[in-house]
Amino acid sequence: MRTTTIIASPRSPNKETGPAAATPLDLFILADYHLAALLLLIAAILKLREAGVGELLAALHEQGMLNLEMVILLARWLPRLEILLGLWAVSGIHLEISATAMGALYLLFTVAILTASGGHLLLPLDCGCFGKSESWPALLLALRNTALALPLFFAKKRHRQWSILRLRHFSR
Repeated sequence: MRTTTIIASPRSPNKETGPAAATPLDLFILADYHLAALLLLIAAILKLREAGVGELLAALHEQGMLNLEMVILLARWLPRLEILLGLWAVSGIHLEISATAMGALYLLFTVAILTASGGHLLLPLDCGCFGKSESWPALLLALRNTALALPLFFAKKRHRQWSILRLRHFSR
């Protein structure tokens, strides 16, 4: 006779392992995590397709926050960093570390947007997130990035079991 041991999340209401053991808060954190990763990948691909310096980097350069060399460096290498971070996040490897890195990057973007707007939160600004697109008020861009970033800091090691690529193991 075989004995089966079930290991569950400490917050699991039904004491099962796998995707069914996730609480609503876990699902919210995971949805935010995967949305943030997907947005990084999409933004990076669009930036690579439409190479150039966005309105955000240009505004930071005009304010003297970034020199020309830094603007060129960011325009060239930021999309590649976003792709690496997005792929790392989608892989689910060390999910809590990649979530913290993504959260920090989104908050850095928020600070850059607020700095470029010069405190004028209703000033339309094209952040350059998705290549050349419509300008949105800086307040909306800052709120979007903050709303994406904050839940990422609550991702823990136990969330690894529910990452997209790891769910394949439960379907067998």
